[in-house]
Amino acid sequence: MKQNWMRVSVATLATCALLAQGGLQSFPMQHSNVTHAATSIANQVIKLSSSATLTVRDGNMLMQDAGKVFAYTITITNNGSTEINMRDYFVRLKSKSGKKYTSTVIEADKTKGRISPKTTQNMTYYAVVDNAAKLSDLTFDIIKWDFNASNYERKLGTISYPSGSTDKVTAYQAKTFLYNNTNIKGSLKQYTVNKDNNNLYVTMNILLENAGLKSVDLTNMKFYGQADTLAVYNVNNTSLSGVVVQPKEKKVVTISATFPLSMAGKPFSLIAAVTNEATVKSEVPAGVFAMPLITPSAAVVHGVKRAIYMNGESVNTNIGLATLSDNEESQNVELDYTLENTGGSSIAMPEFNFTLITSSGVSYPLAYNKEQSGTTLLPKLKKSISLTGQIPEAIKLDTAKLIVRAGVTEKDKGYVIGTYQMKQTSNSGNSSNSFIYSTSYNIKLNSIERLPMEDNDVIVADLSVLNISKESKKAPKLSGYFIINGVRLDSEHQKVLLDNSVNIEPNANYNLAVYAPVPYTTDIKTISFVVTDQPAATTDPAKKLYQYAGQSVNSISSRNLTQPYHINSLGKRAEISVIKSNFYVTGKTTYFYSEYEVTNKEARAALLASLGGYLEDSKSITVPLQFTDIKEKIMPNGKVLITAWSKVSKYFDRKDFKLIIGQSVTSGTAGPNPPTEGSPQTPEQKVIVKPVAYKYKNLESSAALKELLNIPIAGNILSFKRVQAYLNVTGDFNVSGLRINLNYDYLRDEKYDYVAGDHQLQIEFVDQGTNKTTYSKTFALKANDTNTPVLNEAVDQSLTIDFEDSAIQTKVQNYENYVMNIYDVFQGAKVLVATKQLRWFYVE
Repeated sequence: MKQNWMRVSVATLATCALLAQGGLQSFPMQHSNVTHAATSIANQVIKLSSSATLTVRDGNMLMQDAGKVFAYTITITNNGSTEINMRDYFVRLKSKSGKKYTSTVIEADKTKGRISPKTTQNMTYYAVVDNAAKLSDLTFDIIKWDFNASNYERKLGTISYPSGSTDKVTAYQAKTFLYNNTNIKGSLKQYTVNKDNNNLYVTMNILLENAGLKSVDLTNMKFYGQADTLAVYNVNNTSLSGVVVQPKEKKVVTISATFPLSMAGKPFSLIAAVTNEATVKSEVPAGVFAMPLITPSAAVVHGVKRAIYMNGESVNTNIGLATLSDNEESQNVELDYTLENTGGSSIAMPEFNFTLITSSGVSYPLAYNKEQSGTTLLPKLKKSISLTGQIPEAIKLDTAKLIVRAGVTEKDKGYVIGTYQMKQTSNSGNSSNSFIYSTSYNIKLNSIERLPMEDNDVIVADLSVLNISKESKKAPKLSGYFIINGVRLDSEHQKVLLDNSVNIEPNANYNLAVYAPVPYTTDIKTISFVVTDQPAATTDPAKKLYQYAGQSVNSISSRNLTQPYHINSLGKRAEISVIKSNFYVTGKTTYFYSEYEVTNKEARAALLASLGGYLEDSKSITVPLQFTDIKEKIMPNGKVLITAWSKVSKYFDRKDFKLIIGQSVTSGTAGPNPPTEGSPQTPEQKVIVKPVAYKYKNLESSAALKELLNIPIAGNILSFKRVQAYLNVTGDFNVSGLRINLNYDYLRDEKYDYVAGDHQLQIEFVDQGTNKTTYSKTFALKANDTNTPVLNEAVDQSLTIDFEDSAIQTKVQNYENYVMNIYDVFQGAKVLVATKQLRWFYVE
């Protein structure tokens, strides 16, 4: 009995040792030479019993912070009719010189303590071995606990690597390795090397085949690059994220690594690994692949295609002729980069990075429009990406190269997919403010203005097209793009037609604007605008017509508050006057509120243009304003009252600020190519064109009226009189709540055709006792589609307001005084416009 107890105790200790957690950190692995070890060692079979065997199927080495990690997998086959308790056995890893190494089972295999009958199980272990250790130095003693043997151990056999064994498989040959207990067959399919002045860039396309019987997610698979010196290099594994391989399915994944120039002409190994999720994480090597020498490829000359892999699909790439145009002391460069999907499946377009490298090794970034490049490259189709940049005048493009990277993120520079020799075409461009187009049009750049939006700024180019011919002409389909600090702006450019006209009469102008968002932090030193002609086919690139180079951002013109603002767009001509502007303080919130009188200057009833605007103080803090929209047609010389408002920060300088207003427009055409029917539409965004600024000094906050008479609200005048508040008693002294009786006057200003926007009136009752019990009710000032009751125009009209609250007597203590507040409620905000203290039960 004592002996049996001892056997269990020792076996338990052995199990703890066998399943103990390791303590390593991440990085890759190392190998030997000559004979691949997997097959030779797997043939060495140790019998655990007459019906059970154990083999070592593979071993791989990986250099990490804790040292060289050796990982190996044992395979136990139970052909018997009873289960095998693995606590009765253990594997002792040691060198041929007798040095012992502590092995640790990986976290995922810790539960595999018993092997069921007629099954086979794999268990993976890892150990830190000497840095100089090779596979042929290592042996595995297979031991069974035996309490009748010396030291309680009985060695069942020894497995050892033959001389010259290596864990590497030759480049382009397949190797099967274990990943998540599934056999994965991997091999190198394509290998390219590019270089710049700083590094070597190796791109590898790896074929991975699921040789198992269940699907496997490759997201957590990792690869590392390791030199023969044991130096380890990170490999970009992002292409494995979300990749699931079904049984017998093959997938090509693209991975990349960056090496120092000192690695040129040298070999390295690619190591597949998996993270061991223990208390201290470590990387467990699973398979080692020898790679070809790191020898850079020659640059592809113009007119020649370069085949690459993207997402496992073959893609032909090439570059077009480069165009130079002058820009003060530099020159702008433009060229196209073309991709053709020659495979059979769609490809998700990666993030690219384009760099021009001169013959002296100086780098210049080239920008591209990411929206224009799209998100998908369809099978058997081409897609051209327009590149722009700025280089010194002395550079000759015929001696420069284009370096293209893919897989670029904020934290990762991506990997080089090609190097191309550039070839230059003739120069173009001019810096004056107008040019003649198609002999009939004089196209002038009126201004370039920068305006704030909610999250970013927007750059707006104002263009006019003058018909210089003697007959009516169709308006040309123009658009364009900006070049900021020598780099083409990659955000989407929008155009909007400001005049409602199909043709342009002789000597008449046609007005349009092109705009694009920029981060508000952008420091614009130089800016140019390039006019483009929209092609007939939407798939064709836009044609560059003219470059307005050497421009500057125009300042917004200022005017006095007494000067009206005019909108001169054909079909929307109007005169706008600022009626009033005030700050209102409601509780702890400050609002800016302003009203504008808009007069229709068209010869017939028209739906006038919308307004937009913002506030800007002396510290350049901006506050966007929300304007009511004009939704009804206005008769000639008819007037409409519109309002604008915004919540204002306490940091805003109310003593010195500008009110900027302009015509609010929404794009309908994405430049340079409009969206086709059925294609995705860009979300509409409103921007301001042709802005003007009104300056304010020492504008004080507007205090609420202390009376309930002659209250102005959005062109209306309201008065409340004979107000009485009392308890609403029903039945036999049953108090159901609060009742307010009052009479009101509601008069509209007759000079306005209508008042834009849905202003509402809120009446609030606040008892002045300890609890400050509050009741409120909101009224619409005109008919609407909501359930809000409407306050009709009237003079001395009685009104009863009931507030149901059977518990009111528990909330109000002394029934002495209360305050009635009147609010203008607009677009979710409410501004206190009048307030007065009254007495309970009295008519006042």
